[in-house]
Amino acid sequence: MPTHLDRLSFELRAHALRLRRGATDWLAARRGESPPRLPDELAVDAPQDRFAFVLAENETPLWTHRSAEEWLLTAGKVHNLRLAAARLDGLVVRAGQVFSFWHALGRATRRRGFVAGRELREGCMVARTGGGLCQLSNALYAAALDAGAGIVERHAHSQLVPGSAAEQGRDATVFWNYLDLRFRLPVPFEIEARLDAQRLVVRLRGLSPLHRSRAMLPVLPLQSLRGGPCHGEPHDCLACVQRRCVERIEPVAGAGCSATLQAHAPTRLERWFGVGRDADALARDWAAGLGPQVDALVVPIDQAATLQRCGALGGRRVTIVVTRLPLALQRGRGEPTAPRAAAEQAALHGAQRLRTACPELAAKLRRHFSAPVDLLPEGAAILVAQR
Repeated sequence: MPTHLDRLSFELRAHALRLRRGATDWLAARRGESPPRLPDELAVDAPQDRFAFVLAENETPLWTHRSAEEWLLTAGKVHNLRLAAARLDGLVVRAGQVFSFWHALGRATRRRGFVAGRELREGCMVARTGGGLCQLSNALYAAALDAGAGIVERHAHSQLVPGSAAEQGRDATVFWNYLDLRFRLPVPFEIEARLDAQRLVVRLRGLSPLHRSRAMLPVLPLQSLRGGPCHGEPHDCLACVQRRCVERIEPVAGAGCSATLQAHAPTRLERWFGVGRDADALARDWAAGLGPQVDALVVPIDQAATLQRCGALGGRRVTIVVTRLPLALQRGRGEPTAPRAAAEQAALHGAQRLRTACPELAAKLRRHFSAPVDLLPEGAAILVAQR
């Protein structure tokens, strides 16, 4: 059973390893070998829409625990993945450049919005800020293997969790900042990391199809990497009988809740002076204030693209209130609106329900989207949250 002395020893060792990694990274930066960070790598010569070919992809479920005792920590994990995926989505790495998980993401702290999630630490499942990010590093590692990437650094989990990627040797644990995931490809690639209502989807995209016959960078043998799985069952704090353990997580029942984004209507004073906050900015601020307990959203179609782009819809059941024809179905739209139309289209395809008061619009939505369409009476309050 871990004691306070064990915790202190762990923190001291971790701090020393962080200092050593920091010194190593500083020396690499002096030599011009530092891995890419956002947003520096967004400015590339090739337009990002040219990364149209999927080199490798990986999909994993989000909501693996739905019991009342497990729900809060699972929701925390999904919230952390939502923030991290939004940070990595769209990152472009040059040919031969090393991708680093922590250099691209940064430290997962409460100040940056990360919350408590489940984390495997020295054989125990404990609650830690940023817990659950290993699901993202696992997915990136699996995709990197499938793309034939050269694995520069990878660490296996301390124990095998039944049914996890560790059983197939396709896991990569991360812990700020000395346990990192680093890999490289001989071609430029873009990372796509997104959440839908039920899955984490990670893709590596390239400028052209990846032919396995070409010389790929070698995968380092597993025995040359630090760390390795310790066979056995990990201990789960929620089911552990050691009540006096310093890592003890007390089970707390929880359940999800809904949030509704009202359509922004400028006041008479704002219209008179031509001032007022942009509706998209208001939507982003609203999304930033959503906690992990919010697992269902009701949003207007005008802000669906903005919320899709910032990752707020991922891992949540979404109802979109449709008051106009979607941009992708309109004719004569100019090229500048194409990215917004694509984001709006993705939000509509990922929604669990669509809601409208127009019969003609409802008929068109049913023809183009698979989500159920609720036709409400004209004049009804269609922005009322429903569970």
